[in-house]
Amino acid sequence: MINEILKRKLLRLKESNDLRNEKFYELLKNLITISVGLLGLLFSLKSENKINYLTSIFFLITISLIALGILSGVILLYGEVHVLNKLRQSQQIEIDKFLDGTERRNFVKWIQRNKAFYFFELICYCSYILSIITLIIYCVLNEFN
Repeated sequence: MINEILKRKLLRLKESNDLRNEKFYELLKNLITISVGLLGLLFSLKSENKINYLTSIFFLITISLIALGILSGVILLYGEVHVLNKLRQSQQIEIDKFLDGTERRNFVKWIQRNKAFYFFELICYCSYILSIITLIIYCVLNEFN
């Protein structure tokens, strides 16, 4: 009886974790799509008028930060595939052990992302936040130019 209650609670916890991961990656996909659109928009709407050096620097920093955000976001999306591959391998090992008769427990497996993906997540967030700030500064400098 206690095992059944524990199994249900573990399964609910796993389901909520899976739902959280699904929403996280969905948000990341939308963010990357919007960023690619913004990058194209910035290039197409860049004025042909001569702008000063400082304004050009902020434009290049903004473009670079958006590109860095896109790149780190794509790496994070690969992290989802990486975790699913590790989960599949873990399940194959469990099935082999079960068929050999060496293991009979049925626990929920937790697969953690590699620590590098946490680093890229931080880079993604920071680059998007900084790109918004530098884009605002670029717009202000461009307006008063």
